[in-house]
Amino acid sequence: MSDDDSQSAVELVEEAADHLKNSAEHERRAKELSQQAEEQLEETLTEELPDSVTIDVDAKADEDNAQMVVSLYDEEITEIVDDVVVDDVDVSLLHPRQFIIGEDVVGGGGPQRERIQNIKGIIADLEDEFDGGAPVQQVIRHARRVGMDKPKAEHEIDKLKQKGEVYEPRTDHLRTT
Repeated sequence: MSDDDSQSAVELVEEAADHLKNSAEHERRAKELSQQAEEQLEETLTEELPDSVTIDVDAKADEDNAQMVVSLYDEEITEIVDDVVVDDVDVSLLHPRQFIIGEDVVGGGGPQRERIQNIKGIIADLEDEFDGGAPVQQVIRHARRVGMDKPKAEHEIDKLKQKGEVYEPRTDHLRTT
């Protein structure tokens, strides 16, 4: 191996090290900017919403998309429900009101894997509330609340049935397996 080859190999390793340092710095800065965006949006919403509403903001970014997921929990309503039910029964808020802010979110409901998990989670939450399982129309209504249109929700339900992850114990009612 000549000195020229050794030198160029060393230079390549040094250049690789520089790129790794830059990459780490870019990742650190991206996290910092995401945190600032979360705090700024949370602060602005806190000023505009009633005191009883708790806000949780989560920024998500990858090469293709940047989004903010805003979850709102109304403590006042939860307390009212808690006061109305019997003392020995627990009350919890399963699904906050969520808003997804960003580009390419209209009617999408997220990537397919996320949509399937959303539908399966909705069915799992609703199936215990109804004797015959989760009514399909209720599942679709809840899916629309998380940004999934009716045709997409119906499609995801069909896929879950084909995979055997949900079934119909009776017509237009669903249960998870």
